[in-house]
Amino acid sequence: MPINGKPLLEIWLDSLFEIGIKEILVNVHHHSQEVIDFLSRKKFEKNISWVYEANLLGTAGTLIKNKDFFGEHDILLIHSDNLCLANLNSFINCHKNKPKSCLMTMMTLSICRPSGLCRR
Repeated sequence: MPINGKPLLEIWLDSLFEIGIKEILVNVHHHSQEVIDFLSRKKFEKNISWVYEANLLGTAGTLIKNKDFFGEHDILLIHSDNLCLANLNSFINCHKNKPKSCLMTMMTLSICRPSGLCRR
């Protein structure tokens, strides 16, 4: 899905690279071969790993199945079919400064209609 001529996935990957995230795992289920070809570009070959799920496991299922990739590190989970213009560094800093009893930090959004266009 291009936005201003740039694929949405590439917008996300560039945003992650800009804030210093270099180890990225992509689930390539939807349009898998097209996404694999895209991720095979020289720009991504050193930093991107991918997994294919013939039958989607759901968000938690994918995380559990790939827990060895994440190890004991904090992770940033992104559904990359959505555009987000939030400051990711600020979001990560909020997570790092959360109370010890808090297990995760979640960014949510609200839309009026699935198209994202709000009319009042």
